[in-house]
Amino acid sequence: MGSANISMRDCTRTFREGSGIHPPGARMPWSRWILIVVGLGMLCLGGCQDREPLLLPASPRFEPAETNEIDRVSAMLLKELGQRGWSIYAEALQRSRKYLATRRQDDPALIGDGLEVSWGDLLKTVDRLLERGPDLAEGKGDVLSSEFVWHALRPPLLVTGYYEPEIEASKIPDSDYAYPLFGLPDDLHVARLGDFHPRWDKDTLVYRVENGRIRPYFDRREIDIQGALAGRDLELAWARDPIDVFFLHIQGSGRLKFSDSTTRHILYAGRNGRQYVALGRVLAAGGHIGPDEEISMQKIRKVLHENPSEAHELMAANPSYVFFRLDDDGPYGAMGQILTSFVSVATDPTLLPLGSVMALDVPLPVQGTEEGAAGHLTTLVAAQDTGGAIKGAHIDMFFGAGHVASILAGHMNKKGSLYLLLAKKH
Repeated sequence: MGSANISMRDCTRTFREGSGIHPPGARMPWSRWILIVVGLGMLCLGGCQDREPLLLPASPRFEPAETNEIDRVSAMLLKELGQRGWSIYAEALQRSRKYLATRRQDDPALIGDGLEVSWGDLLKTVDRLLERGPDLAEGKGDVLSSEFVWHALRPPLLVTGYYEPEIEASKIPDSDYAYPLFGLPDDLHVARLGDFHPRWDKDTLVYRVENGRIRPYFDRREIDIQGALAGRDLELAWARDPIDVFFLHIQGSGRLKFSDSTTRHILYAGRNGRQYVALGRVLAAGGHIGPDEEISMQKIRKVLHENPSEAHELMAANPSYVFFRLDDDGPYGAMGQILTSFVSVATDPTLLPLGSVMALDVPLPVQGTEEGAAGHLTTLVAAQDTGGAIKGAHIDMFFGAGHVASILAGHMNKKGSLYLLLAKKH
């Protein structure tokens, strides 16, 4: 779910079905890996991954990584770099660099547990990686240990996924395309509470003014069921399926495929400030999803399609509502830069500031092959996005666009090992 800085989480090179791109770090041949992922998707309807609020460790901490950890992960990273190529990472890091160069270099980006990191430290790390990237591409693994300090995040963190959904849309409403996608209303106001007291420095209040009084902005029920925004010319486009619209709100942005064969990116512009409620938990509490069933976006979509008379009321249980804007490029993360599939991640910036570069080692959500090998991902990732439900030891990986990306994002819910990389001071 995107941040107020036009967040999402296309990319310099999106991983799509049939693209011929080897899934980075997958420990199996491309053809077998893709068949497994698509086979998993055939078990359920395609959809998005619900940002479930999760119970996370209260005090994640950084510790110096063990030498054996660094050696093991470095070896796997080199293999992944050989498969995917350094240029993809270089483009993503250049985008991080643009953001980091705008920060006050001496100001702290991260303070905690004896680890103090300035924005300048993060910029030097990106510059060092860009400088030594060609050596990594040539398999010189000692670069990672000789040039960078590895800080392991303990305990292992949760890794989920998001993607860029593609939905059918029309530029004009009709009987087939009747569900609006709204732009940002001009009566939606945002107050930064830190302007009133430093203790509220990271808090905002989203509101409207009615009869001279501050009121909460309209919730999902008021907008989608009661028509609170009707007649205000806020519609950017109309979708065929209201469930597609709901999941687009969860992902934060996507692509609209218009009936005239044109395509545009629809990007996050703002939200109504209401608390996010995970629909998967609502469905489980109401008996729509059994106690032993996986709460995935594919399962949630299936329940909604099987209960059309209840679908609008069920979706209204999540009062949070997202507003959009149209663009020819995208999707953008919280840094205002285009995201890169399998590299860009959304983080809690109080733990992993925007611009941070990390090594990630995590299983992929695919079944084992007949030989019993499992999908796995070991890669460099960059903190380039944020999300309302991404708190603490939890990152959300951007998987790109298309069917395979939706399956990966919908089922990604794994524990992984993460290492913050910082350039050594010479």
